[in-house]
Amino acid sequence: MPTHVHPPMNRYQADDWYPPYNLPGSVLHWTLHNTTDADYVVKLDGDMVLRKPFTIEELHASKGNPVGGFYGYLVGITNGMAKLFLPPDKLKFLSKVGGWVVMHYEDLKAVAPKWL
Repeated sequence: MPTHVHPPMNRYQADDWYPPYNLPGSVLHWTLHNTTDADYVVKLDGDMVLRKPFTIEELHASKGNPVGGFYGYLVGITNGMAKLFLPPDKLKFLSKVGGWVVMHYEDLKAVAPKWL
């Protein structure tokens, strides 16, 4: 299986060190330094396991419509924090997702530079 090794990405700027930057930074690095012939990409945390095969159709993923796992314990969208970063008309689109995401490769390339 091809493996992409990236430099540490937990320092977005010289004075801004935050370990969770490593994920969006590594995705950005991968999209800038690699190519793939795959239509879809599965982003899976290192401590997660896929228990059975799935198809894109089963998940209802499509270009412009990524799919992720529901994580009900996440509080960032219900504790008022999202209001600090998003206009009120965008709040209705937020979901408690994480861990795994299936996304069209073109969407991933478009989102990666905006993630940091």
